Amino acid sequence: ADAAAAMIADAIDHPLDIPSKERPPYAGLRRAPLLGAQVEIAVAAGDVATARRAADELSETAKTYSSAALGAAASLAQGRAALAEGDATRSVGHCERAAAAWIEIGAPYEAAEARMVLGEARRATGNTQGAELEWQAARQSFEEFGAVLRAQEAERALHDRPARPPTAGRVGAACVFRCDGDTR
Repeated sequence: ADAAAAMIADAIDHPLDIPSKERPPYAGLRRAPLLGAQVEIAVAAGDVATARRAADELSETAKTYSSAALGAAASLAQGRAALAEGDATRSVGHCERAAAAWIEIGAPYEAAEARMVLGEARRATGNTQGAELEWQAARQSFEEFGAVLRAQEAERALHDRPARPPTAGRVGAACVFRCDGDTR
């Protein structure tokens, strides 16, 4: 997680400055997807301060550029950060908004991601039945989407079996990037 945290921080601090018609022209919009990833990585690494900072920046970007998807991403980031801070009740509200927005947009994978975090937040508030319902819905969405590993993660959450990283002891093997096709 530390290597991933360093890589995402570097990507945010030193963005590629290559003109492209497919890349947003404004820094806030360029950073938005990276900030969502930074929150997730920081939470996994136990860096609550970085998660909070990235979630807040993403929320400010979402306020500046009105977009349902950006708002959903910001809500999920806020939910993750709140859960990491120990505020499960606040996390539930953010994650509910994120899941509902992703469903409304028609983004099943992202909705399932939000439901995974919502399940964690519900379990932290003591609502184990609600958590199980979220994880079941997430598992079904991941399976329908073909995201086998994520479906297995949802299944583990249902049975409260923590995941063991497949590359335990081989950190470098987990940090592989692949680029196909023309990157111009």
